[in-house]
Amino acid sequence: MADELFSLSERNSLDGFPDQVDLAGFWLKEHDRADVVGWRRTDPDRLAAGLQIGSLRVLGFVPSDLTGVPAEAIQTVASQLGLEPSLLDTYDPPERTLRNHIAGVERHLGFRRSDQGDLKAVGDWLVLRALEHDRPITLHGLLCDHLRAEQLVRPALSTLERLIAHARQVAFDETWIKLRPELTALQIREIDSLLEFDESLGATPLVWLCQQASAPAAEMVREQVVKLERLRQLGIASATVATLPANRVRHLARLGQRHTPQALRRFHPEHRYQIVACTLDRCRDHDHSCGRTYRAST
Repeated sequence: MADELFSLSERNSLDGFPDQVDLAGFWLKEHDRADVVGWRRTDPDRLAAGLQIGSLRVLGFVPSDLTGVPAEAIQTVASQLGLEPSLLDTYDPPERTLRNHIAGVERHLGFRRSDQGDLKAVGDWLVLRALEHDRPITLHGLLCDHLRAEQLVRPALSTLERLIAHARQVAFDETWIKLRPELTALQIREIDSLLEFDESLGATPLVWLCQQASAPAAEMVREQVVKLERLRQLGIASATVATLPANRVRHLARLGQRHTPQALRRFHPEHRYQIVACTLDRCRDHDHSCGRTYRAST
């Protein structure tokens, strides 16, 4: 699928239990035992109910397969109910019964399934997070935390991937709408040229511009002054990004520093121009800082 953001191993991990879980979430309250565990007829069903309650509290959803529950969590629930942990091995209800069990746990904890209105609101919330974070796994974690806080059952992973992919794209689109009027055609060509290897520099101009001085020595400061002059000539790294939120500028600059020029050249042009412009803004700040440090030391 086009919006599939995670590898197979990541998908298996995100759809199951982590190696370590917050055991506090598996500590059953009195009403847990009375309202849910109490109406399960068999001991395996009661043990599964306790684990399903803990799973919903900790993960925001109940995996259909409980065999991946960490042993510590099984022991925690079993000891509270006076049951043997091995009873979980015999919990194998028909699919319809399993769905009813999970739905009962959701009702018990006050969780509900998301409708289209919920997904729209969650998507809008996620766009604001995507303006500051781009990594899908980071956005996934933030999204799951938000869904739990709203007491919404975590949808299928494919639904989360679509929400994350859409939020990332909207974040770039909104950034480009603000930044595009500030960039001239010449500046756009200059951005592309900054990603081409320059033999005289021994690096791409972008890498050279972002290299920080290792010490406030005179020759290093002179090089930083040359870089500042180059940035002024480009006219990209000052007022150009002033239309963007500061957190968005920092986030895009981090992307520029994390990716190689070769990788940046493979980005969609609109994404590439945003990232490089914000990276140059951070380079300018570093160069000014070096100059201030040198003047203070002399």
